[in-house]
Formats: sequence, structure tokens, C-alpha cells
Amino acid sequence: MYIQSRDGLQFANIEELLLQRLDNLNELTRKVLYYATILGMEFSLHEILELSCNILSIDDNTVSVEDHILIRQALSSAVMEGILCECVQEDAAIGMSRHTTNIGLSRHLIRQSVIDDDDISTKSSDEDDYLFGDIQYSFFHDSWRQVIVSLLLDSYVQDIHRNAAMAIEVRLPDNDMRDYRTKVKLFSHWKGSGNTVNAGKEALGIGKNFKALGMNSHSVSLYKDAITMWKKHEPPEGEERIAGFSPLVLDSLDEENLVTLVQLLTGLGQAIGSVYSGDLSESTEAFRSAFSVSVTAEVAIEIILHQNLIPIYSYRFLELHL
Repeated sequence: MYIQSRDGLQFANIEELLLQRLDNLNELTRKVLYYATILGMEFSLHEILELSCNILSIDDNTVSVEDHILIRQALSSAVMEGILCECVQEDAAIGMSRHTTNIGLSRHLIRQSVIDDDDISTKSSDEDDYLFGDIQYSFFHDSWRQVIVSLLLDSYVQDIHRNAAMAIEVRLPDNDMRDYRTKVKLFSHWKGSGNTVNAGKEALGIGKNFKALGMNSHSVSLYKDAITMWKKHEPPEGEERIAGFSPLVLDSLDEENLVTLVQLLTGLGQAIGSVYSGDLSESTEAFRSAFSVSVTAEVAIEIILHQNLIPIYSYRFLELHL
């Protein structure tokens, strides 16, 4: 069975069809979609523009208005191709629906993107707001993201995650300025970049906020997600995991990674104990894992004890009540 495209071409499966449609796009549009895919199923225009220098491979201080227009034009092309959906914020474009895919607007933006220097200098503030107001985009279907991700090397994906995380930190340098959604995005990007320390610290901060709000079950899920960064590595053949971790991983931990991992395991044990107060076995196991990691890792145990990272008395208390 073959799938026929609107051009009359036949493809063996939907992936081949989507790949052909991607190949028909220009290079800049494809590159913008690479970055958009890593930003998530939904992303904003400003998030993409923050990465302009990376997308266009230019120096950060030389990004111009014309460069931003090129990127917006690429996004509009993806909307017309049916890859992205476009939702205009109410305060960005008067009279336009917030949750409407607006291909007409995309066509308008492409027409408006071909402007000369005189046009830029004489544009009114209302036109500037219209052209540069924030827009929320989403992929029309997750199949597009899956196909695009399959084209990217792991190292390239990590680079995009790292650049996206750095862009957030530049825009919002003070942690108090970041809302919950931004903090979760920052954690996700640092995790995707392979930076275990930064991702772990973000997870600890978000987890503490959950705890303060009494949302311990959310803390449990978040801590477990963060801990997988160290657990995902398989042990060498013939060796067993120690507290769920490969011995090679534990032997290679530096001080920052060790402290972060032990803090996450300890936080996990406390959060589980708060959620499942009737059954302390899983909570105790998390504390035991923290202790085992600190003993097994080549980094001195004194680091852990000196910083008082493991609540030893809580650990002993839980053991006695099993």
C-alpha cells in the first residue's frame, strides 16, 4: 500500500512522505524546525528569536532586525506547509484569535518581510508591535517532531538544549524571576544537554517548591526523572549495579555530581516518606541508596558528612520502623 502526496508522488509510508515535504523546504526553514523541535511541542516566537545567533551562525552582537524577520518568515513557511500551527496572543495582534491557526497572517508576514532600511526606520510603533509581538507556535502533529528528531545527531540535540538553557538564564538571570513553567523548561534543557549538575540543581529547586506547596507526589516524579541521568548508563558485562547505578558511573563522579546526586536521593526519600507514610520501605531504600553512593564513589565520604547532606538519623529511624 502506498501513500500519495498532493503532488501525485507515491510513498511507502508516512515517514517518507513527511521527509519529502521537509526536503522541499529551504535550508533556513529546516534549521529553524530543528531548533523548534527541541524546544518542545509548543514554543514561542521569542524563544526562537533568542537563539537567532545560533540558528544563523552569526555573532550574538550582530543579530539585526532583518535576521529576526528571516526567522519569522521561516516559521511562517512552516505554518503554510502544515507543519506548525500559529496562535497569536491577544495583546500582540488585535482582533485575532488566540487559539486559531492563522495561515492568512503567515502570508501577510511573508509579504511584509521584504522591506528595505527606510521602511524599518519609518515603521510606526503599532507596526513594530504587530511584527514583533510574541506568537505561540505548536507542531500540527507529533509525527513531525519524531521525524525531525530522527534526522539530528545526539551531539547536535545536546548543543540546542544547552543553547536554549543558556538563553533562559540570560533572559531571566534571577531564579525568582522564573515561573514554574520556565523552571521546568530549564531543567529539561539542562538534562537534554547532558549537564547533570545544572539539571540536578534545577530539579532540587523545583522539588523544594513542590514540597512547600504540599505537592510531594510531584517532587517524587521530578526527583526520579533527574536521577535517571546517572542511572541510564549500563554497567560493564559481568558487573552488577550498585544502588541502581553502574560502578563506572560512581567511580567517575566528581564532587559536584556526587553532592547533587546524594541531595536528589535524599530529597526523594523525604518526599516518598511524606506521600506514603504508611509504607516506609521505598523511602528507606532511597536513603540507603544515597548512603551507598557516597560510600562507593571515589570522592571522599567526608564531603557528604561535612555538608550534612544525608539525614543519618532519619535513615536510622526509618530502618527501625520497617
